[in-house]
Amino acid sequence: MMPTVIILAGGLGTRLRSVTHDHIPKPMVPVSYQGENYPFMSFLLSHLYGQGIRKIILCVDHLAEQIVSYFGDGHRYGMQITYDNAGPVLTAARVKQAMEKTDDYNVIIHCGDVFHPLNIDRFLQNFNQHPENLMQIAVHKKLRSEHTKPNLVIGKKGQVFDYKKKNAGENRLVLDTGVLIVRRGILSYISDSPEESLTENLYPELIKKNVVGTYESETAFYDVGTPAEYSRFCNYVEKVGIRPLLEQKSSANGVA
Repeated sequence: MMPTVIILAGGLGTRLRSVTHDHIPKPMVPVSYQGENYPFMSFLLSHLYGQGIRKIILCVDHLAEQIVSYFGDGHRYGMQITYDNAGPVLTAARVKQAMEKTDDYNVIIHCGDVFHPLNIDRFLQNFNQHPENLMQIAVHKKLRSEHTKPNLVIGKKGQVFDYKKKNAGENRLVLDTGVLIVRRGILSYISDSPEESLTENLYPELIKKNVVGTYESETAFYDVGTPAEYSRFCNYVEKVGIRPLLEQKSSANGVA
């Protein structure tokens, strides 16, 4: 059975204000498909549906009503979508609260402004081969855009040694794509503080414990958090023709 996917979709989208004008939540920015506009989130959900994912928890906050109004409970798309609104808290605090809504032992966490169409079966298989790890981060082998920079130092076997380093020494620098899978054991490393961040607090703590692995991929990677990357994704959709989430239909485009 495929795990639940928690999507972080509550950010303010400050870097994308020239597109959203603070009237649209970042996951709902319009992307044209066959002459009609669909929200960015619908392309992400379409991929997940095509990979067998049916249960989604959307962590919302900023302009959440627009997301809820559009996707509802997911029934008309053949998915089960629930919402968690923790308010203006940081990412690890959001994840902790959202994980209380599922009994799944393994949970995928996905940034709501990222399109990185992984083969989820392979992603899970790799994680299951490393039971010693509490977290596995999907990383990009090769940078495809001048707007993205590598930020994880990993060893030959994929173990994460450091975060936000510019020099890897004898190790390698790769890009964290904002897609990860975790075991429930991470909850003991997240405090009840609303200021708990995935990258600033949880990552360093787990890296020190040597329990963070990686899954390397060369599949498409788009972070629509900036106008340039948003435009690049729109061009990608037009060129490749990937489909948004449609009622009772799905797509598994761009699988690595």
